[in-house]
Amino acid sequence: MIDTFGQLHLPQTAPQEASDVFVWAEFTPNIILVLVSTALVLIVLKVYFKLFPTLLSCFLKTRPNIELEKNFHSSATRSICSAAFLLPFILMVDRFRLYSPSLLGKVAPGWSVAAIFGVVVAFLFLRFVFYPIRPNELRGDESKAAHCFLFTCFAVMVPVMLLSLGGMLVFNVEETVIRYVLLGEIALFYFISIVRTGLFLGIQCSALGTISYLCALEIIPAVLVVISDMKL
Repeated sequence: MIDTFGQLHLPQTAPQEASDVFVWAEFTPNIILVLVSTALVLIVLKVYFKLFPTLLSCFLKTRPNIELEKNFHSSATRSICSAAFLLPFILMVDRFRLYSPSLLGKVAPGWSVAAIFGVVVAFLFLRFVFYPIRPNELRGDESKAAHCFLFTCFAVMVPVMLLSLGGMLVFNVEETVIRYVLLGEIALFYFISIVRTGLFLGIQCSALGTISYLCALEIIPAVLVVISDMKL
């Protein structure tokens, strides 16, 4: 800004968004967590590539989901990969404010990652609590296949998010656009998870049992997370 005397005055503070980016990127625990998440992804990368065709087939047909759960090695590998992808997912959520309720504003700087991890644990706990509501017709491997398809989706979604994020960063896409793209990918994969699980349940269970299961284990936990993020 130039005053009446012709002197140039620069802003004393950086824009809020730029400041937040600098703080997040320079905060030592975040740097360590990024390195740890990178190491976790690299560790599981080889087995993930072997499992990937099986994961994709689960999106197309019902039977591969049941076969995946019957095969202890494959289901364990899927669970390990999902667990390894959890930290990168949380870091993306935190860095690009994909989930930023007003409550996080009260958390000390640098602790938002831990807070988001707590939300993820709460979400999974709700699914665990509501799991007994599953229809009586759903038993054994079929029950496990319906319950765990969300984790199969997650194991595919996170690499897609990481690849799209890398591409957007290379082309210097605006952070707001990045945020909406990542949110769209999460919404898309969760929608696919609900629809695919519903189709699977429709074969095994009654309409009432299918709706009850989806509401209890898939829709209600997700709605609670969304409501908690709304600025009321």
